[in-house]
Order: sequence, then C-alpha cells, then structure tokens
Amino acid sequence: MSEPAANLNLGISEKIRIEMLDGKIYNMAPPNNTTVHVDTSGNIYLIFRRFVDGKKCRAFPDSMKLELSKKDKFYPDAMIVCDPSKIKPGIIKGAPDLVVEVLSKSSVNRDRVKKFNLYEQHGIKEYWLVDTNSELIEVYVLTNGKYSLYGSFTTPFEEWQLEDMPPDELAEVVSVFTSPTFPEMTINLEEIFIKY
Repeated sequence: MSEPAANLNLGISEKIRIEMLDGKIYNMAPPNNTTVHVDTSGNIYLIFRRFVDGKKCRAFPDSMKLELSKKDKFYPDAMIVCDPSKIKPGIIKGAPDLVVEVLSKSSVNRDRVKKFNLYEQHGIKEYWLVDTNSELIEVYVLTNGKYSLYGSFTTPFEEWQLEDMPPDELAEVVSVFTSPTFPEMTINLEEIFIKY
C-alpha cells in the first residue's frame, strides 16, 4: 500500500494532514481547530526550544513529521530529538527522546492507546499527554521497555483559590516539575496553560 501525500492540496490555504498508524490512515483535525490546542502546543514547543538552545538536542513543533516505521508516520505536537542522525529534511526518522501529544476529541483514543503503545515499542524515553480541558499533563517515562507514570501535574485552581488555601494544602499543588529525561528542564504549567 503506497502512502498518500502527507498534505493534500485543496486549492485553498488550508491543507488536510494525515497520520498513519499501523498502515491505517487517519485525517487529523485542522491545525487551527482550537486556539487553546494551538497555544498549548506552541507554548510547550517554546519551552523546549529555550531549553535546547546551545545543546546538541533540537526541539520541533507540530509541523514536523515523525516516522517510526513505514506504517507509522504522524505529527506529534512537540518533540525533542538528541540524535542528529534521525533529523532529515522535513522528517524525523526514528525515536525522539521526548514526545508530546495534546489531546483532542478526535485523537484521544489514538494518543492514549495506539500512539502510547507505538512510542513505548519504539523506545521513546518520555511521553507527555496534555489535556487542555483539565489543564493536566501526564508524564510517562520508559523503564525496562514499559511506560510508567512519572507524575500527573495540574493547575486546577484559580489564583484567588490558591491565595485562600491553607499552607499544607498549597504544598500539595504541583504546578512546576522537571522532566525525568532532562532533569535540568523545569516546566511551569502557568507558561503552558495561559489564561486569557
């Protein structure tokens, strides 16, 4: 089965992007389907971009295609790749070090099950699932060939709620964390889930 073009030119400014998982084709939601999704993935990419500045690793946004096999090609919302031999013109061939998927209604099953399993099988060290509705990031780390939950990080409270919270409860609210793969990279959820 030959792969269709990664972008189908419709003769208009929008292009339909597709993903292939285990040889099956899926239409992706248009890239500008929601402002929150676009802002969230863009904010994560910017954090990654700042972090890799001056390092051998590179950060990539949601426009970079990832090929894990001839039957598995898609566009993660953000990636960090530290092996330069995997970086080809317009595509990453092989497992990145860190991959992020921002959940949407049309992709939640693929991201939580199919991509989760593929990323695990291909040895991607760290996988983030980002839920913009609940402002939650689940971070999975590869240990002995299997993903385990490193942590769930959320900002479920408004600023006024935090101001009135007792110190012992406030200590349990985790809105800043470090990547298990890149422990020198600190993530502040307030930079990802920006309130307008």
